Amino acid sequence: MAREDWYDSVAWQIAQQEQIANARDGLWKKARPVTPGRMVAELTFGFWVGLTGPKYSVDLWERHLYKAFPNARLGRKQLNKRLESIRLLRNRVAHHEPILSRDLVKDVDRILETIGWISRDMELWVRQTNCFHQRFYGLGSEST
Repeated sequence: MAREDWYDSVAWQIAQQEQIANARDGLWKKARPVTPGRMVAELTFGFWVGLTGPKYSVDLWERHLYKAFPNARLGRKQLNKRLESIRLLRNRVAHHEPILSRDLVKDVDRILETIGWISRDMELWVRQTNCFHQRFYGLGSEST
């Protein structure tokens, strides 16, 4: 049975405890109620990537988190590696670091594939509504 207070019901590592406390404090400072949905939104991408790391392999991954990726045909280590690479790319972009020497088509295609591991419908929607391939390389969005 799912718990509303999931963020208070797991034996978190210290780093995740601090991130949860910071998320809760951020909501309080904004005078927003602390709800499960707001906590999900307030936590960083790095927090979620960390949950696929080795520290949580048994407690979370083997019991619950694998269900979040129903279309992934790979293990926790491979998923963590993919999510970590997406996180690092996201950070480079967010910090205005150079990315043009990267194979950006491959990066975007890996992100789309990863979305598909969660939801094939969402992957299809993102492929149909984004214009990265057309704008950046003049290719159709169906290229992979």
